[in-house]
Amino acid sequence: MREVDAVVVGAGFGGIGAALRLAEGGARVLLAERTTYPGGCACTFEFEGDHFEGGATLFSGFDDEQLFGRWIERHGIDVSFERLDPALELRTGSAVVRASRDRAALRAQFEA
Repeated sequence: MREVDAVVVGAGFGGIGAALRLAEGGARVLLAERTTYPGGCACTFEFEGDHFEGGATLFSGFDDEQLFGRWIERHGIDVSFERLDPALELRTGSAVVRASRDRAALRAQFEA
């Protein structure tokens, strides 16, 4: 086995981030994951033949100044994503609140 400087256990976003930062600093890193895919609590699911990315970590972080956006830019990773608006709907028996990126609109719905 090759010699490594660090072992990172878990290829969720935290593990991937830790391994990437260590490697950027010149460390030889072994990233270990027990499942057959990286991503941790993030997932892909299928609904009516369409595939969707899920997981709370995917609701933010892709803007240029945020962590995933910086990694994508720094490493030239080919990533495309589309922001949904609303990204989320909260439903009760009598109401639907659409979680829009427009904070004023979201506040108005809650106040109504």
